[in-house]
Amino acid sequence: GLCLAQPGVEYVVYVRTGGVPTVDLAAAKGKTLKVRWYDPSQGQFHLAERIDGGSSSQQFIPPFQGDAVLHLKSVAEVDENSDECLRGRR
Repeated sequence: GLCLAQPGVEYVVYVRTGGVPTVDLAAAKGKTLKVRWYDPSQGQFHLAERIDGGSSSQQFIPPFQGDAVLHLKSVAEVDENSDECLRGRR
């Protein structure tokens, strides 16, 4: 897959069908991260449990079949009403 990151703050990972990404979250040590998945075939977000950062090899399993986008963001940085990162700006 492909990953864009501002280490310790925000991560966006494109996952191909059947993929199980492993993300290095060492830079997010001491932070809580909001986790959500985007299903590009359905145009829908799926929220997941928040996690603690710090692991150098955190594995994530998509909650649906097909291509997926994993979005992780430090809770300190989250604007709960903003999806601009994955929707694009219009």
